[in-house]
Amino acid sequence: MSQSTIRIGIVGLSTSPIIFGGWGAHAHLPALLASPHYKLVAVANSTVESAKKSIEHHKLGSDVKAYGSPEDIAQDPDVDLVVVCVMVDTHYNLTKPALLAGKNVYVEWPLATSTAEAEELAELASSKNVKTIVGTQGRADPVTVKLRELISGGKIGSVISVNAIAVLNAGFPMDKWLAGMEWYVKKESAGNIYKISFAHFYESFLHIFGEFSTFSSILENRYNTVALVDMATGQVVDPAYPRTSPDQVLLQGILKSGAVASVSARMSNNLTVDSIGYRWIITGTEGEIEVTAPYAQWQGSPAGKKIKVTVGQEGKTEEVAWDENPAYFDTVPDIGKNVAAVYRAFAEGRKEDYTDFNEAVVLHRLLDNYAAAAENKTIQN
Repeated sequence: MSQSTIRIGIVGLSTSPIIFGGWGAHAHLPALLASPHYKLVAVANSTVESAKKSIEHHKLGSDVKAYGSPEDIAQDPDVDLVVVCVMVDTHYNLTKPALLAGKNVYVEWPLATSTAEAEELAELASSKNVKTIVGTQGRADPVTVKLRELISGGKIGSVISVNAIAVLNAGFPMDKWLAGMEWYVKKESAGNIYKISFAHFYESFLHIFGEFSTFSSILENRYNTVALVDMATGQVVDPAYPRTSPDQVLLQGILKSGAVASVSARMSNNLTVDSIGYRWIITGTEGEIEVTAPYAQWQGSPAGKKIKVTVGQEGKTEEVAWDENPAYFDTVPDIGKNVAAVYRAFAEGRKEDYTDFNEAVVLHRLLDNYAAAAENKTIQN
């Protein structure tokens, strides 16, 4: 192991085959095992026995240490970066011990269950002078990186308008959902559709184009019930569970840059007419950019994303290439490739390609503001 290798301690490594609840195993672990920059040295689960079971299940080796509490793994001198990849309702309690111990920390999005908790964690991290990462990995996607480069480099001049459209439920049917994971469809949940799926998409927009100076927002629900299905048996256990989280989101207004912008996200029981799940149209003083992505999760890394650029009134539309991921990404599943890109950016010191705690706090606040404005039906400055 080289001196530059970053030693990882994971908090929450599941043996579950289900991606929900097992994100650490399905995305983080493959990314870390493939990377030349990292070495996994410890796992902490709810008990030492559970951690040992995960280490054995994933064939991580007898040299990987097992812990039964966040405090114990935080005190391990061999751990450089603590990775918290569990459900959001435990983020605060699992992250705080690592910060108090002066560890660098990577926490999945959302950072915490509330903006107040997120602010407290960010303030503690700042006081300890540690490095932080929050898992809004769409920012590290090569397409997002390239689009930001094109915009900041003036490829189409000054941006006049931006229209970003998303279909959020790719792969998730609207009429059925998994029993035990009701949090995703509850309005009051910190891990619902709006705060996870929409937030991942919107964070990339925010990173490239900045905040609104004036905006109006609509958050509505058009699918009011969902059938809950038992994961083990496939049987419906509740045919009409209340779905209260918004499934239609619209933000529109003027960005601080002066550009007119709209961000529209929907969930639908139907396939899109062209299998496109995301479409961005960016109009500038000297040209236009279109970004499209397939019917999938924005923060994932599905094949088929495209960037097209037209410059000038007589300009030819060209498809733009971006920097390819290194070869070791080939062993990482698509859902983990952008997670791998975040880890790579952190190891290489490219701060612009990953979100930190302070930026996550801004996102938490903005989501609160958009929801409040929609509730009150007001235009905000």
